Amino acid sequence: MSYIIEKDINYGLFNRWRSIIQNNKGFVLLKLGRYDEALDCFNNSFEVNTRHYIIWNNKGLALYKLERFDEALDCVNKALELDENKKIWVNKARILMKIGEKEEALICIDKALELDPNFRKAVKVKKELLKDH
Repeated sequence: MSYIIEKDINYGLFNRWRSIIQNNKGFVLLKLGRYDEALDCFNNSFEVNTRHYIIWNNKGLALYKLERFDEALDCVNKALELDENKKIWVNKARILMKIGEKEEALICIDKALELDPNFRKAVKVKKELLKDH
């Protein structure tokens, strides 16, 4: 019986690590501009873990880079359901800017700044939004 329990525990740990490895691999591919491959990694990561905001955010970034904005928005919204992270709010704002939703983008930036008033990325994006406004 202990063998079965040990096997289940090891399998669970293996799957968790597999999910992390796939996410990290996807992030590297994202940074290298290999967006389709990155997207495949994020999807592989979801085979094990669909409840981690970082994976949803990273998938959203890959879709953003592929100019699949509606899908990217769905992913960052899912990430925000799991964790209201300042970086995700900025990513959502950038997606909204691309589809012409500048008022909504500004609301997202303000939410990021509520979480961290000194968040440079949010301040920069807000300046861009207000300049174009």
